Amino acid sequence: MHHCLGRCERTHRTLAERLTPYVLDNKQWEEMLPGIVFSINSCVNSGSKYSAFEIVYGKRPNFPLSPSYIVDFKDIPKDVKTYVENLDARLNIIREHVKLNTLVAQRKMVETENKNAHELDLTVGDNVYLSREPVGQGRKFQHIYDGPFTVTCLPSAHLVILRDPTGKRNFRRPVHINRLKLAHIRVPLPAPYFNQQTDESENTSSKSDNSSSSALTETPRRILSLYSTNVTTEKVKPWIQMWFLNMILQI
Repeated sequence: MHHCLGRCERTHRTLAERLTPYVLDNKQWEEMLPGIVFSINSCVNSGSKYSAFEIVYGKRPNFPLSPSYIVDFKDIPKDVKTYVENLDARLNIIREHVKLNTLVAQRKMVETENKNAHELDLTVGDNVYLSREPVGQGRKFQHIYDGPFTVTCLPSAHLVILRDPTGKRNFRRPVHINRLKLAHIRVPLPAPYFNQQTDESENTSSKSDNSSSSALTETPRRILSLYSTNVTTEKVKPWIQMWFLNMILQI
């Protein structure tokens, strides 16, 4: 029943799309309805590979601009019984092909949908988000998921019973699994561990600052000592030593 309703809805959608231009132009759409219905019935379906006209009458429709075929009167049966038997055999062949092509098209559609589907492996106690349809102004900027909620029961493979940890929402009925997605909630770190990590980081930073400052103060002294040890024969004037020390400190 559901598949039949889906096909009817698709046909109604096509009919509405073809009638819309005439309605917008304020034309008499009921006068265009027979032609639109004939065009829909004469189009070849992508799944069955046949048109509705050919499935019912056993031949393709003739249009005003269709090419004229030369009729061979030898192939025309002499009595009505032979004509009906040939037509029945042709219709049976067409309908068998339609059945096989429809099954193949349905199988391909199911495979395509399954490729895009991500099945959830839920257990009791998992946290999930529930999809919702935003309405009103600014719905493009609204959240499309509510939650997180906790899974309390799995009555079937497709239904899930949820519970709101905050108690603001009461789920009286189960929810379909296609409306859910996993919520990866991070557990907060314990306070003592966090304090210990911050203390250690502060200690290491203070030690690095002290070591860097001591290295900066000791560097000019080491350079001066090396310079004084290398210069033994000549006496260096005091103003040269001060100039050299200022240059090192600027570096």
